[in-house]
This record gives sequence, structure tokens and C-alpha cells, in this order.
Amino acid sequence: MIKTINREACKILRDVMNEALQEVAEKMGVKIEVGNASFTSSNITFKVSVATTNDDGTVNSKEAEAFKTYAFRWGLSPDDLNKTFVSGGKTYKITGASPRASRFPILAERVPDGKGFKFPADTVKRLLA
Repeated sequence: MIKTINREACKILRDVMNEALQEVAEKMGVKIEVGNASFTSSNITFKVSVATTNDDGTVNSKEAEAFKTYAFRWGLSPDDLNKTFVSGGKTYKITGASPRASRFPILAERVPDGKGFKFPADTVKRLLA
């Protein structure tokens, strides 16, 4: 039972909510994720995102949609989404874009562990070539 809202309570509640929403996500064929929160000592507001999935199981995140829309801005193709490239001896997969980020707009995840990274568009374009 939570009596006071604090950072630890937010983490616990986020995990419990994500777990509880998985049943709804599977039933509806979408991905649901409870994200960042703002809180006071008596209440919390969570950001919840819902994204559709493709037939192959990939998620249509807003970052992926942004990549498809703005890829030409950086000299890339919308088809480059989910392509892999090697940087610093590690393999990364393009997962989306953050169009408002001027220095590091390309979002990618490291293939072995799924950790997210940001890359300059010129670097990704060069590494894909």
C-alpha cells in the first residue's frame, strides 16, 4: 500500500501498470507502454503511449513514423528504417528519428542488448553506404 508518492513509488507503479496493460495490449494487437511521470507527494501523472504493430511484429512508434516522413531531409530513404550499421565495432539497428534534434536526429538500438542511442544523420548515411 502506497501512502506517499515518491520516485521509488513511481518506479514500482510504472512496472505494475506495464505488466497489467500487457493483457490489454495482446488482446487489442497493440503495444502499450507507461512512460515518464510527474508527481507530487499525493498524486502521479504518467505518460501512456499506444502504438499499432505490423504483421511482422514491429511497432509503429511515433519515432519510426517520423523517420519515414523525414528520412529524405538527411539524405536517407524511408526503407532504411530497421537497417543495421556498424559503428565502433558494434552493430546498431535504426529504430526511428527525432526531427527536432539538430545534432543527433537518428535513433538506433544496439543489436545485442537493445539499448537506445542517438546518431548524427551524416554518420548513419556514411555507415549505411
